[in-house]
Amino acid sequence: MYKSKLKHRKLHAFTLLEIMLVVMIIAILAAAAIHAFGPGSIITTKIAVTRTNLQRAKTALLQYQILSGRMPTTEQGLDALVTRPERDPKPRSWQQQSEKPVLDGFEQPFIYRNPGTKNPSGIDLYSIGPDGRAETPDDIWE
Repeated sequence: MYKSKLKHRKLHAFTLLEIMLVVMIIAILAAAAIHAFGPGSIITTKIAVTRTNLQRAKTALLQYQILSGRMPTTEQGLDALVTRPERDPKPRSWQQQSEKPVLDGFEQPFIYRNPGTKNPSGIDLYSIGPDGRAETPDDIWE
């Protein structure tokens, strides 16, 4: 009876080979997941955040325009959404639109021009994109 209990307990234990096989399978699956969700996905996510923040900035600019009667100048920039402009043209009415400057998904400030060079009858509002340089093909426009 003692031998059968001991034999029965050995059947329920895992061998080192089985444990190593499971660890190896988990490592392969983890490597595949890291590859699938790697750097390409991170850039795609940052671009999506940038597009969302562009819309946020555009909405804040429209609210600024409603209150002040005009869009901020290029010199006032998007800082006019955070602190009241002290230089002319001063807004007739002002309300803080953001606690801090709105940044793109790459933690860079947006480029703002009024009047715009791409849109002379309106504003230019865009991100310099992943390469960090303005006026390149990867710039992200609203």
